[in-house]
Amino acid sequence: MTDNRDKEKDREPPTNPDDSPGVRLPEPPRGAPLQKTMGLKAYRRALANSNYRKLWIAEAVSALGNRINFIALMVYVYSITGRALDLGLLMIFMTLPNLFLGPVAGVLADRMDRRRLLIISDLARFALVLLIPFTTDLWQIYVIVFFIGAANSLFHPAEFSLLPTLVEKEILVTVNSLQVTTMNIVAIVGPAVGGLLVAHIGTTSAFIADSVTFVFSAFMIWLIRPSERAEEAKETTVSKLWGEFREGLRYMFSDFVLKYILIFFGVLILCTAGLNPLFIVLTEKILGGGTEEFGYLISVLGVGGIVGGLIWGVVGNRFERIATIINLLFFDALIIIFLGLNTNYYAALGAFFLFGMIGTAFSINIITFLQEYIPEDRRGRAFGVFAVMFDPLSMASMGIFGSLADFVGVRWIFVGSGALEFIVSAFGRFLPAYKKVKGAGGKG
Repeated sequence: MTDNRDKEKDREPPTNPDDSPGVRLPEPPRGAPLQKTMGLKAYRRALANSNYRKLWIAEAVSALGNRINFIALMVYVYSITGRALDLGLLMIFMTLPNLFLGPVAGVLADRMDRRRLLIISDLARFALVLLIPFTTDLWQIYVIVFFIGAANSLFHPAEFSLLPTLVEKEILVTVNSLQVTTMNIVAIVGPAVGGLLVAHIGTTSAFIADSVTFVFSAFMIWLIRPSERAEEAKETTVSKLWGEFREGLRYMFSDFVLKYILIFFGVLILCTAGLNPLFIVLTEKILGGGTEEFGYLISVLGVGGIVGGLIWGVVGNRFERIATIINLLFFDALIIIFLGLNTNYYAALGAFFLFGMIGTAFSINIITFLQEYIPEDRRGRAFGVFAVMFDPLSMASMGIFGSLADFVGVRWIFVGSGALEFIVSAFGRFLPAYKKVKGAGGKG
């Protein structure tokens, strides 16, 4: 056990002092190797943890609320204006808060009681959703949606930072698998539930039902009673928030491993994120399908994500994190190239299923690695930095790919994107820096 602890210390960034403030991750039982708990036992152990179980239920219910809200909002706005442009603006106002509030949300997740921050976010969404039926102008909806997005921005860094303090490190990959799998299930079930509610009880009743999910989520989080000591409240001013965000940036770029991940994944997002809006174009122009076929593809993508999450929760602790991430990217690149060259719809269904499996396994590995590697008192800022840097790159990628698709065709956009992902992954794999980054990770 001494050797294992020495390895864990070697993996920590040099900026993580022994006396760093905040809640420390629970130590595994003395004498038990970190990879001891795997398979279905790990799932049972995770769900047997009362505090984690409450957070898991809370997130699932609030995520369901977000999906219901999305469907109800789209129907509500379209029924008012009948213009697709207004739906596009609605999407922009939903995502803008991530750009502006990512730094603040990350710092707050490090400075405040994270349970309290999650509860505030849920209660704010409860109140804001209830205001939507009383709006009389479109601009009022946009303002409310912006603040709902702001509350979402506060929720996620606090949740990612709180989660590792509730469970043992050896089952963290299983816990993240369960989280991602649950979100995939909600992504499939949520729109259907939202559609049924809107169709049978109307948008106003759907908004009310949505608001109830946030109250329930807040109540479940309030019931969490961590065994660790409570986090100390810190003085918070605008200058301190900005100063700590800049300190978080300095930390991310001064740490060799995190700088590698920021640059590597930033380039990958620029090369691939623009494909998401083109899936429907691929369905119509390459596969010869319509809206129904597009819906099946997205559903199969979600099913693949569920299967991938469940499998990875069982076997994930057997594999080294960084090496697995790179290997998954190679497979992901090949599938993207195949989607560009393929014209058979049923083959595309199989590819989307694998796409979902790989994407889920990738997400689980990168989230787990960051939670394990980044010190507890810096975790919120780190996730905030990632959001601030990656969201603009995603938007830029979508703009570039959307513009190019009209000139070169969607087929070659997919082929080119997959080829770029393969080249970037190979570059990241064979750079001398890879060995150092790989050594910073480890199995569960």
